[in-house]
Amino acid sequence: MGTRNIVPKLKGINTNQDALNKVWDHFVKNRHCAGYHKEREECVTYDSSRPHARCALGCMTTPKECEAYLLDRYGWSECPFLYDNVWIQEVLEGRGITIASRLQEAHDDAAMKDGPFIEHMARNLNALAEDYDLTTPGRVSLSV
Repeated sequence: MGTRNIVPKLKGINTNQDALNKVWDHFVKNRHCAGYHKEREECVTYDSSRPHARCALGCMTTPKECEAYLLDRYGWSECPFLYDNVWIQEVLEGRGITIASRLQEAHDDAAMKDGPFIEHMARNLNALAEDYDLTTPGRVSLSV
């Protein structure tokens, strides 16, 4: 095992702006919860019990790719959690996407704060967009 032959397709993600848009849409626009296991204090790349609970890098791939990676890397795919997201980051960086680790940091920071995750995530992504001279895909109402 551990051959790491599974390469996520990451469809439509070819630039820093594409990556930011994908993360914004997943968490802020579509209001999906953080991929964070509070008891273990770890990021969850993929959670089979909550299909939309992903980390920032995990939301760029599919459940099918995550399960294939688990099978390839560990020899099984029935694990409820996948914590490894380096395989996704490597593909992003190979495409010249330099904000992959910062997107993940924005997610982890927002997930660990008290209060509404979506509001913290939107603030973090807006700050990241400003740092990289990018734009957020659009302002959305953060009220429930």
